[in-house]
Amino acid sequence: MSTTSNFPFAFSVAGGDTASALAAGCPVVLKAHSSHPLTSLRSFEALSSGLAGSDAPAGTISLIFGQAAGSLLVAHPAIKAVGFTGSLAAGKALQNVINDRDEPIPFYGELSSLNPLVITANAAGARSAQIAHGLFTSFTGSAGQLCTKPGIAFVPTGEAGDNIVEVIRDLVEQAEGQVLLNRRIFDAYQEISQRLINRGGAVVAAHTATATGGFLATPTLLTIKATHVTAELTEECFGPLIVVARYENLAELDDAFRQLPNSLTATVHVEEDEPELLTELTDQLAPRSGRIVYNGFPTGVRVSWAQHHGGPWPATNSLHSSVGVTSIRRFLRPFVWQDAPQSVLPEELRDGPVAVPRRVDGRIILPAEG
Repeated sequence: MSTTSNFPFAFSVAGGDTASALAAGCPVVLKAHSSHPLTSLRSFEALSSGLAGSDAPAGTISLIFGQAAGSLLVAHPAIKAVGFTGSLAAGKALQNVINDRDEPIPFYGELSSLNPLVITANAAGARSAQIAHGLFTSFTGSAGQLCTKPGIAFVPTGEAGDNIVEVIRDLVEQAEGQVLLNRRIFDAYQEISQRLINRGGAVVAAHTATATGGFLATPTLLTIKATHVTAELTEECFGPLIVVARYENLAELDDAFRQLPNSLTATVHVEEDEPELLTELTDQLAPRSGRIVYNGFPTGVRVSWAQHHGGPWPATNSLHSSVGVTSIRRFLRPFVWQDAPQSVLPEELRDGPVAVPRRVDGRIILPAEG
């Protein structure tokens, strides 16, 4: 299981992958991220201390360092599943290592996501300033280094849509530089930004004066006509950048959607008086995402029963969520004892009262019910 640089706690050594694997009864071996090796080590030490105080078996959790060690770990026959949050290229490299194993194992990767956001004309007319401020906050929060950051927003033509773009432009021009996590992310932000312009045809509508020092990046607003959206324009750019695509009608939206890669999220801003449009947009975006957000913004992922933090490839390669209660399913292996005598069954499956909830003939039975 590999740690991540953009979430050194929530998705790293002490993060949800580790918690769900431990809850499933699996020992965990983690690879520390090169961007925060000491944070990884301190987190590991804290977990190790807690496990020792709980009389957990030795080796319940382990930590390794280095990319080469990570590849060897994934190839080791004792490893039975891999969780990973990172780039599409790194995910493919890990999958190639798994493919060369004698025994294939599950690879649960969260990889790449553009997260389209659509604003209807009525929504733009009703609350242009509110949407603009929320969208700016969403694509620049944490320096745009969130996996659910909206990377492309479809804004209607006309005065209301112009107002949204103008507000975002003003906010971008007033914004200060933000620190990206490491040299690789910083260099990629610069390179992909230029590709979106040079190959994708986007126009720089606003850009903060160039920041200097360290890995400072400045927010960027690119614009383009929806009819000009191509695959070259839909590359994920990790950092505080957004592409605003201006559309005139639903036919233009439909054509542009066909160019989009699948994502973790899709967002719709719509008014109550357009239910048919809402249904149509939902039907178009649902096959392309794992979660649809209505009249909100996708950044931020709640750990809850109903959460699904996943999406069709290349957002993830799994049907299971990496966040929320059901994330434990990634590290469970189904097994059936058919017509088994009571003596060979685990205690939780035997007849009579047990100390854990069970599902019997489709109905959940709590311990108090017997």
